Amino acid sequence: MFTKGDWSWKQNRGNNYYEHSVFASNDYRGEALAELSGKGCTKEEVKANACLMAAAPALLDVCEKTAFKLETMTTEEYQQGGDKSIRILLKQVITQARKIK
Repeated sequence: MFTKGDWSWKQNRGNNYYEHSVFASNDYRGEALAELSGKGCTKEEVKANACLMAAAPALLDVCEKTAFKLETMTTEEYQQGGDKSIRILLKQVITQARKIK
């Protein structure tokens, strides 16, 4: 079981490395779920890693919805475009995971 919430990330200021923190809220309150260090990574890689980690709950949710939709969809529903709504949702959450502030 993972920590519920809309995860977010922010860059920590005043350090020697490209450090970022991932939080289980949008207001960065409380303890960080993860601390990322930029040792051996570019600044862009560290930001991308933090962004991907923050999107993890939404990615898991959409993966579960996609699996259910595909498992329960009939061939006829698929042929009529019944997968369109889940494909749109997948694209949205992938875009969120790749979005770097």
